[in-house]
Amino acid sequence: MRETLTRVTIFSGSLLLFLIQPMFARMVLPSLGGSAQVWNTCVLFFSTTLLLGYGYAHLLTRFLSSRAQRVVHGGVVLCGLLVLPVALDSSLPEGAPTPWLLKTLAMSVGLPVFALAATSPLLSKWFAASDSRGAKDPYFLYASSNAGSLLALAAYPMLLDPLASLSLQSRLWSWAYGIFGVLLLVNAFRLQGKEIQEPLSPETLPRWRWLALAFVVSSLMLGVTAHMTQEVPSIPLLWVIPLMLYLLSFILVFAKRQILSHAALVALIPIWILVLAIVLFVPVRILGFSLHLGAFFVTAMVLHGELALSRPSAARLTEFYLWIAAGGALGGAFNALVAPLLFPFVAEYPLALFLSCLLLPPTKAKGSRRFDVIAPAILAAAIFIVFRFIPQFGDERDVFIAVFLLFFTALPVVLFRHRRLRFALGIAAILAAGIATFRFSGVESMARSYYGSYRVVRKHGTRFLLHHGTTIHGAQDHSVSQPISYFHPDSPIAGIVGRVSSDARIGVIGLGVGALAWYVKPSQRLRYFEIDPLVVSLARDERYFNFLASAKGTVDVVTGDGRLTLGREPDSSFELVVADAFSSDAVPIHLLTREAIALYISKLAPGGALLINTSNRHLRLPAVAAALGRSLDLVARSCLRPPLSILDEKAGKARASWLILSRSDSDLLRWTLGDACWVSPPIDDVPVWTDDYASVLPVIRWW
Repeated sequence: MRETLTRVTIFSGSLLLFLIQPMFARMVLPSLGGSAQVWNTCVLFFSTTLLLGYGYAHLLTRFLSSRAQRVVHGGVVLCGLLVLPVALDSSLPEGAPTPWLLKTLAMSVGLPVFALAATSPLLSKWFAASDSRGAKDPYFLYASSNAGSLLALAAYPMLLDPLASLSLQSRLWSWAYGIFGVLLLVNAFRLQGKEIQEPLSPETLPRWRWLALAFVVSSLMLGVTAHMTQEVPSIPLLWVIPLMLYLLSFILVFAKRQILSHAALVALIPIWILVLAIVLFVPVRILGFSLHLGAFFVTAMVLHGELALSRPSAARLTEFYLWIAAGGALGGAFNALVAPLLFPFVAEYPLALFLSCLLLPPTKAKGSRRFDVIAPAILAAAIFIVFRFIPQFGDERDVFIAVFLLFFTALPVVLFRHRRLRFALGIAAILAAGIATFRFSGVESMARSYYGSYRVVRKHGTRFLLHHGTTIHGAQDHSVSQPISYFHPDSPIAGIVGRVSSDARIGVIGLGVGALAWYVKPSQRLRYFEIDPLVVSLARDERYFNFLASAKGTVDVVTGDGRLTLGREPDSSFELVVADAFSSDAVPIHLLTREAIALYISKLAPGGALLINTSNRHLRLPAVAAALGRSLDLVARSCLRPPLSILDEKAGKARASWLILSRSDSDLLRWTLGDACWVSPPIDDVPVWTDDYASVLPVIRWW
């Protein structure tokens, strides 16, 4: 009975701890522009709070009596309950990204999260001190803790977020925390037992290896998440899948019965990592992320398996948990705070893969250690020579050729798998070749901000492309006088902008390289709303892009979240508003909710129109935008030009999907008359996104 009660209490505490994580991140996304870095910052806060909770639990069990531990922790849980009425306020102000978010988290949910974090190690230690069955090896309770966390992460994006508004989610969580407090108090009094004494002969504890293993898996988890969410909207579903696999690996390796063989996984992991290294930087559909997730899970199973195999006696339980939490917190801090300052792109992901190889279990393979460095060096030189002389076509063929050559040159790395250092350096050679090919080829400038990583790539001598992640967000060819990419003169948006009155104002959410400024007439005024100052700096760098500098009309840029800054403009002040804001290929959801569309419409003058870029590889955004229009009784038309000819593609033109909204048919007719491309959008049964509710599951393109 006591074992069951302990399991239930630990399970419920972890459930609440990992429900609040995606819930609070979801609440603050609109205040921070929908950045994928929001999740990394939240993970940093929660992993740091987990470390503090484990440290507090370790100190309590080391310096206080069993009775005093129960009194103190019961008081902490009660204090957490008292602050909850103000803890989950979703009406958050603007602020500087990382410091503001960390402060907001600490002031709002810091104490309840701290209390929940400390509960699992404390209850495990109290259980170990009881006369219950299984008390001698209480590490199976760690699996119960992670099972609760796993259920929370599965339930939130699949059940709670799609079915309940944020305000209801907050109330449910507060009530559940109160029930947890009662369970903890009952458990504390039922687990009275002896004090656990430190062993007479000190154990040999591999503390630094514990720290390194936990650090690498934590960093790898966040690297996988960042890699996926730069392509798909930063949503709870994609946040929690890597974290669920992370927790599942803990559950399996600390379970009483091992389901997956550690030795078999150790034999399998080199192949997974090698295949992933070859295709790491190739853009994929959502189902293609399964390769990344599979490699991460196998790696987490192996490295966490090494942790489980080296666990100490129950007397050292809280210290063991403390070192694991320290490694997790350091991994979060590295990815959220250090890596964005050190690397101009998401280099922490391939770096964590390399470190994972170095931490694999040692083998007894024979051979000269000199070749552990010499063989990978020869391989790296061969790869460099091959890639130095391959032809460049400037289209998708370059990707297929690069992947084929990486696969061919990576075959020798399979032979390195029995030598840990040799294999790690071989993987490093493959990763370096991929980075050079897909990230550095033709790069003129590279930089990174809180909102993503950017590259300016030069092609064909005079053409410059702005990449955000793996997506092109603007281009200019200095050998021609007009815009290219999806703003070329024959594009739908060019036709719409050409119908704006001669003295009107145009508002554009999302700057890109400022190509629309080319269409502005001398008496017209265009105002961009751009959240990232780095994008503004790149668009104004006349070595690459001069649309802003050469504009004939009045063009200015307002820095800040597009929805918030546009909201400060006078009502009825724009004849045309264009929503063209993306983070790589992911549109920030808060810019496409019912409340957001209503705001944009309120800024339109009579007869005005709202134009939305609905291009996306992963989501059916035309259906989403059309549903939003219907919910507000607006009239909509959508447009996607026929496929481009080979000559058009060589000229740098690109297709984009657009949807235009206006208040009436007569208003819309003025913008679309004479252009057969504009047709009524198909009626699709998709949910209407709101600030309080937005589920992407029904609109995902899985393949």
